[in-house]
Amino acid sequence: MNWFANFVVSQTFPIMLDAWGAGPVFLGYAAMGVLAFLFVKALVPETKGRSLEQIEADLQRKGGAGKPAVAGAGRSGRFERGVSDTASAEERQPTRAAR
Repeated sequence: MNWFANFVVSQTFPIMLDAWGAGPVFLGYAAMGVLAFLFVKALVPETKGRSLEQIEADLQRKGGAGKPAVAGAGRSGRFERGVSDTASAEERQPTRAAR
């Protein structure tokens, strides 16, 4: 994505510079930077000092259904062989480590 953004800027900058001048072009890029900052501030959660499990739980809670994104993942959100998503804890077979 970074390379694509750099490509777009490098291809559009000379054209817009010739058409509008330096001031409006730099103000336009500054406005895009402010919009990007507001997007990150509003929609990207803070992860500093939080465990991966806390971040995962927060994203699943905000995501809505809490269903795992990977087919074959159990209710924990982790992949479990031979376990359907609808199987209860009693129906699940113990893993080799638990035997």
